[in-house]
Amino acid sequence: MTASSYTPALLSQLSSLVRLGPVTLIAGRHGGRCRCLLGPRCNLPGEHTMAARYWTTASRSPADIAAQFTRYAPCGLGVILPSHNAVLQVPGALQADLADYLDDRGLAPPTVHGPERSWVWLTVPSGLLRRYRTTLPPARVIAAIGPGGWVPVPPTTLGTDAAPLIWRHSPTGHPLTPERGMALVQHLGERLRDLA
Repeated sequence: MTASSYTPALLSQLSSLVRLGPVTLIAGRHGGRCRCLLGPRCNLPGEHTMAARYWTTASRSPADIAAQFTRYAPCGLGVILPSHNAVLQVPGALQADLADYLDDRGLAPPTVHGPERSWVWLTVPSGLLRRYRTTLPPARVIAAIGPGGWVPVPPTTLGTDAAPLIWRHSPTGHPLTPERGMALVQHLGERLRDLA
């Protein structure tokens, strides 16, 4: 696939995605070889950003991202979280609880589902990320990814045989407010204790 072969559908998808933050490429292992810029010299396990200093290659330009994406295919995409957002990473065991909680309350924040994890976007005024993290269960099975971190998004596939990530709720939705985000953290923590 060449840099000129990307489609209007990809550009449309990226136009929605960049609303969440700058986009960077995610590398994985294909045929036993890492697809990141280090190539055979890479010894990092699992998926990681294509470039070690991923914030220097990230972009908010759909055309630039599409060109990079097609140039380095197969690869995935990740969103770098801006200063006012965080993402709650939820284990697969709580995926149905997360979906039910949001649906029952009519909430549709940007939410990605994968085979083993889900990610839901939150708004984080200064100091709130620490409150999220101290409220989470000590095992850190649920994690809060803060500003500057990255989150994998569709059409990324994590693992060699895993199903691709999907949007459970669109990237154009509004992240959860601080109050609703904290309520979700507390709810999932209680559900995790129930499952223990």
